Amino acid sequence: GQRAGGELSSSDPLVSDGRRGQAWAFDGVAGQRVTIELEAEGFDAYLYLVGPGMVEPMEDDDGGDDLDSLISTTLSGTGTYRIIASSLSSGTGEYSLSVSPR
Repeated sequence: GQRAGGELSSSDPLVSDGRRGQAWAFDGVAGQRVTIELEAEGFDAYLYLVGPGMVEPMEDDDGGDDLDSLISTTLSGTGTYRIIASSLSSGTGEYSLSVSPR
């Protein structure tokens, strides 16, 4: 399990759907099961996951507690995966991101 923290701001780059986001990366192995959680107090968290073997990004809005985001999945390929920490609307503030085996 890994945990990181960040702060989403109005100057962060736009992701494909016009939301602001920050990218994180981790190396994964095909068949590995992971849980990714994005927790934020000041905004409605929105989470994306892209990586090897994925045709479309995985997305989650409120899969975690309250307005937090959660993706639990089995990785489809071996290589570098990208997590995008974002907000549902234009919210900004501090957040916590974790990746752990499930």
